Amino acid sequence: ISITNATLKGTIPTEVGKLSGLRRLWLYNNQLTGSIPTQLSQLSILEVLELHQNNITGAMPQGICGTVQGSAYAFKSLTSDCVSEVTCDQECCSECY
Repeated sequence: ISITNATLKGTIPTEVGKLSGLRRLWLYNNQLTGSIPTQLSQLSILEVLELHQNNITGAMPQGICGTVQGSAYAFKSLTSDCVSEVTCDQECCSECY
């Protein structure tokens, strides 16, 4: 699912965690707020999650880190605005903005 550069507002719905077949989710460059739902940790085959250039705060759930980093996908990616807003260490996020 790619919803980028769309001025999407609000929080990431917790229901996204129920999309069990979801492999790639691009939500960067929007106006999303709030924290990253822990329910996204339920996405057991997630390979890409790009959340940078939003107003998301808090910590990257460790379950998401493990799933994406454990993926065999050659282009796996986990990005966020972790310099100032989201806590995400380099072992977890592949790129910090």
